[in-house]
Amino acid sequence: MAASLRAPLKAQPWWQASTSASRSVSRRWASTACGSASKRPDPSSLPPIHYSLIPHHVPYALGLALQERLYSLRGQPEVLLLLEHKPVYTEGRRGHRSENDADAPPTVGGGELSEEQVRERFASIGADYHLTQRGGLITYHGPGQLIGYPIVNLGSMGLSSRCYIEALQTAIRSILTSHYQLPLVEPPENNTGVWSTPYLKICSIGVQVRHRITTHGFGLNVTREVAPWFRRIVACGIKGRGMTSIEEQLEDEGKDAREVSVKEVMPKAVQALGQALGREMVEAGEELLRYEGDERGVLSRVWVKGEEVTVPTEP
Repeated sequence: MAASLRAPLKAQPWWQASTSASRSVSRRWASTACGSASKRPDPSSLPPIHYSLIPHHVPYALGLALQERLYSLRGQPEVLLLLEHKPVYTEGRRGHRSENDADAPPTVGGGELSEEQVRERFASIGADYHLTQRGGLITYHGPGQLIGYPIVNLGSMGLSSRCYIEALQTAIRSILTSHYQLPLVEPPENNTGVWSTPYLKICSIGVQVRHRITTHGFGLNVTREVAPWFRRIVACGIKGRGMTSIEEQLEDEGKDAREVSVKEVMPKAVQALGQALGREMVEAGEELLRYEGDERGVLSRVWVKGEEVTVPTEP
């Protein structure tokens, strides 16, 4: 039977909250249009969001095909996918190799390399490479990083894309401050994401919105396993700054980081997203999503409403 995770009784979505605790999450947002929700529908009147904790490492192409299948349902139901990818480097709409200049090989090459050459270089270190339709520049996804893909209807919630991104940031900040008591700073120079210091980013956000339905989402670095992969690129195209993780930040604060894992963070992310959006969260049953992994622990097959998802062949 599907479990249910609810935000606390009478909890408000972040844009309606007026307590000092909610204001402290990000004072910068208090003055934005997201702070007024008098014309928005009551989110508690909306159907629940179905969350799914994928128990296998997900190849990027199969994960993308799964998102597209869920997108085709047009938010009926809305779904939150939480997972870890196999090692992969992805570039969003603003990147596509021309704006990146990584110093350490393999490098995207500042436009000097073809897409196939870039793919071959990353393959040589055991990583895939994909161009995507999300926002943002080049980044890395892989084991040790919690990926969240909400496929939700912004129209039904009366949210703009900007307010939705801020809700994602608020949810991640809540996890880090409430559960791990980690200090955070405002994103420097109007960058998105969540930052531990002005020079270290802990969570990247890149979304795509089509017909008011979202795909893509966030990548929260949980363990130091991601660190060497990020050192091979200029993450998100932001020079002079790096990436960190919950594990590294806990150690820097002199706290015990031994129990930190992606699996341990997943339910915290479900609750934080439900709280940020003011929505009920229920676990997706096998009638909606079913998975099959191979002997390496990699997702090999997935079904949505009983129909198998296939990866489109490249032309």
